[in-house]
Amino acid sequence: MPFGLKNAPATFQRMVNQIVMEIDCFEAYVDDLIVYSQTWEQHTSQLRQLFQKLSETKLTVNLTKSEIYHASLTYLGHVVGQGQVKPLKAKVEAIEQYPAPTNKKALMRFLGMVGYYRKFCPNLSDIASPLTDLLKKNVTFRWTDECERAFHKIKSIPHGFTNTCRTQLS
Repeated sequence: MPFGLKNAPATFQRMVNQIVMEIDCFEAYVDDLIVYSQTWEQHTSQLRQLFQKLSETKLTVNLTKSEIYHASLTYLGHVVGQGQVKPLKAKVEAIEQYPAPTNKKALMRFLGMVGYYRKFCPNLSDIASPLTDLLKKNVTFRWTDECERAFHKIKSIPHGFTNTCRTQLS
């Protein structure tokens, strides 16, 4: 597929979804593919199905970029394995160490970092409302005590990500 076409990523994603739609416990995000299983035998069977489908459609796998038969691995900014999905420790540390924003752009950067892991943060939108209010049009950026409290509360949420917040793979 030629590079630079506006609809190329969506077209490729649709093609990949159609190719692998019959494989259980499989996810794809553009060219990042993941197969997850309960047993090694099931995993081997699913990998065979995946490689067969890819071969039939003349798609290839770059084995040097592939991780096969791992109990856990990094996938799209998460550590996935053993029935759990957790955020990357380095990303959590970046959130915890982020300095108090001094302008709207820095605040947007912080909220973007935190927003990527929103599934691990119950009520994130409620907690962040004093901060998101600062991003409204015609609102002057003024860092208040309420903003400071919300900022520190959000920064403390990720600390529990790696220990208590876990999402089960379905």
